Amino acid sequence: MRRIFKNTIVKSKHIFVLLVICFQACNLHTPENYFGRTTLNTNRYHNLGARDFAEMKSSKKANMLYGSFDEGEFKTTDSYETHIRGMKMTFLDEDIKKIKELKVTSETEDLIKTSLEVFELVQSIYENDYIKIAKLMDDKASSEDLDAAMKKLERSVNQYYVKREALLGIAIPYAKQNKIDVRF
Repeated sequence: MRRIFKNTIVKSKHIFVLLVICFQACNLHTPENYFGRTTLNTNRYHNLGARDFAEMKSSKKANMLYGSFDEGEFKTTDSYETHIRGMKMTFLDEDIKKIKELKVTSETEDLIKTSLEVFELVQSIYENDYIKIAKLMDDKASSEDLDAAMKKLERSVNQYYVKREALLGIAIPYAKQNKIDVRF
């Protein structure tokens, strides 16, 4: 009798775990999740541009410029390029992957498409402008070369803000329609 009771408890635990997994998988497609992945995650890029590089400089001075996250801990670096490739681009790639995992529906198609345009623009900025500036900074290039690269970066950043506003034009009505409390 004890053995039957014990087996029943073990089976119940397995069923509970499966139900929790199924419940979490179903929650992937909630309006809050769509809004979070497509829109709220753009807040990670609010310092895109010169302010971001100023923060990186401060982090480097404080020996807190990280190049990777391995085995549960951050690894410091002295290289801006390593930081951008190992941290910024890695997290951005995760954001894009999470957006692509969302199920496209008639209600979410424009939201997902526009969001991907925003995140892919950030990806382009990182791959081109950021890496170029990082290499200049790592190589201690002249201030003239650095200033020219920063001006080009700011033009790219302006494109980001235009695309982000277009995303908000879709995301805010989506949030209201789905009773998501959003304040900007």
